[in-house]
Amino acid sequence: SLFRQAFWPGGLAALVGDDAATDRWLATLAAQEIVQARPESRFEREREYVFRHSFVREAAYATLTESDRVTGHRLAGKWLSAAGETNTVALAEHFERGKEPARAAVHWERAAEQAMEGNDLALGIQLAARGVRCASEATAAARLEAMRAEAYRWRGELAEARACAMRAMELAEEATGGWFNAVSQLAYASISVGDLGPVIAATAKLEATRPAAADLDPYLLALSRVATCLAYGGETELANRVHARMDEALGWGEPSEAILARVRLSTALRAMRLKDDVATLACFGGALEVFERIGDRRGGMYVRLNLGVIQMELGDFDRAERAFREAIDAGIATGVRSIAIGARVNLGLLRAYRGAFDEALELLGGARAEYEKLGDPRMTGAARNYEALVQLLGGHAAEAEREAAAASSALGTLPTTRADALATRARALVVLGRADEALEAATA
Repeated sequence: SLFRQAFWPGGLAALVGDDAATDRWLATLAAQEIVQARPESRFEREREYVFRHSFVREAAYATLTESDRVTGHRLAGKWLSAAGETNTVALAEHFERGKEPARAAVHWERAAEQAMEGNDLALGIQLAARGVRCASEATAAARLEAMRAEAYRWRGELAEARACAMRAMELAEEATGGWFNAVSQLAYASISVGDLGPVIAATAKLEATRPAAADLDPYLLALSRVATCLAYGGETELANRVHARMDEALGWGEPSEAILARVRLSTALRAMRLKDDVATLACFGGALEVFERIGDRRGGMYVRLNLGVIQMELGDFDRAERAFREAIDAGIATGVRSIAIGARVNLGLLRAYRGAFDEALELLGGARAEYEKLGDPRMTGAARNYEALVQLLGGHAAEAEREAAAASSALGTLPTTRADALATRARALVVLGRADEALEAATA
């Protein structure tokens, strides 16, 4: 019963320490139709048995003392591990119940990784949390907290992502791979918050550090994400310094292909902000090719969404609309809400460009409500600014001015997104014939 519904003679012998007795009892139980053999087994050279009725297994388990359960689960975990068990959750549960938390944490971490690889973000968060509770070493707990931060970020739950990233930074040894990973998660989670203090403090440490060769990949990842965060936060000079440091660090070793793709992504976002469409398309294209080849589905979705934005700005509305609709479907299918909502925001603006103003406002209003629920002030303000643009495109300058004013007011600590809203308000004021106020908004 310790193995749950299915079990194996070798596993039972490991529990009772008597092969002959195990074989005799299995034969007796099979003859009494309490258990039965399966035609196939998960393990080579091991016949697999199952309880014919689950209530019998539950009754048998209930007869065990707590001490017997602890010992039994520990032995079951060791036997399954040696036998080649691939169900990491089963192994983790056996070692956790067997009072071996450090071994359990190893398997919870691998189980969380598998969930993340399969884009089951909610399950990844849950499994990593169980690993944190078992982890006896700070470095292991830091890795698990960083994993939770990543999953929360992709789900758009930025407050939770930021909290997990901060805990990971506190747990990890400074200037190590685990700390660099935590910094990279903190940076991305902070883009929409408007509080760059912890990121700026981490930047100073990154600039003063030359990582060990084994930690070059996470160091470059941290630099790439910190640079993007700082740029969105209006810290342009510091962001440029981090980009320069990243370019220098690329010559310190041989980064992995996946990390080079992340560096290209950061470079593409920088070129996008500078309105360098040629460099943007080249860097996004290089990153997408790698993400698709290595099976990084979330990275691929993010790049395609941004490529859609460039296509929209260049007037290629058909390709842009296709990219946005595909991103919405993929984001919903994988539970990556940040992609799905972001695609709806951009689709809303695109539909306005094509004259479908009511549809545009419906898309943007729904996206704004979701961002408000998630506690994302930057994207809430961006969606509201797009609503103002739609009103302006539709000939409703007074409504556009009010929406843009409200958006810019709410974006006080997010300078780059606030600048977009102020520009929209200035355009609306010009249409309304209020040139002095337009100039004031444009230069605020």
